[in-house]
Amino acid sequence: MNQIEVGAMRALRPGVPDVRAPSLSAQLWNIRWSEVLPFQFDEVRVEIGPFSEAAPFIAEHYAAIFGNEDPSVKFLHEPMTDAKRRFSEMSDVFLFRAEQRTVGIMIAHPTDWSTYYMRSSAFVREYRSRHMLNRFLTSVCEPLAAVGVKRLETEISPSNLPANRLVTACGWMVTGTSNSERWGTVLRYTKFLTDDAKSAFAHQFCVTPR
Repeated sequence: MNQIEVGAMRALRPGVPDVRAPSLSAQLWNIRWSEVLPFQFDEVRVEIGPFSEAAPFIAEHYAAIFGNEDPSVKFLHEPMTDAKRRFSEMSDVFLFRAEQRTVGIMIAHPTDWSTYYMRSSAFVREYRSRHMLNRFLTSVCEPLAAVGVKRLETEISPSNLPANRLVTACGWMVTGTSNSERWGTVLRYTKFLTDDAKSAFAHQFCVTPR
């Protein structure tokens, strides 16, 4: 990532007042993550924050974490644009902090009126085996269900075995696949938060027709 892109990722430009719109989840569900958080997992504190605080972590760690340093990886790279920056600012940015530094992030947002999408998560190497993500995914279920969210969704590469094992252990189900120039082949996972949504899925796809 070059310096132009890193600069464009700063959600707040110097000298410009903070006039960000409320997040999509606040607009749809009136959820205030600042009132739900922080979560405390051992010495790691999870807080909600602006995208500007996640941007340095993305610039420093994402290429190595997601393999973009490998020249054989040819997925489409989309540089930071004003539209991409505004979308990121309207998403929920969860910051995992320990020892006065950011050790991981989760970016999530609604995809419709009853679905919450976990778009991107990443942790520095020494925190990947600390069960931070599964503890976080478990902790957000109750506050999201309380405001009417019926399902959480995410997408994971089939080759990412640790992430696939993690979400299935947390009760997520494979509900689809997709292929794109952006991400390659991914598995769609869903965590149902209500019995009616889970029963409808089971009836449609998991029960042998009579």
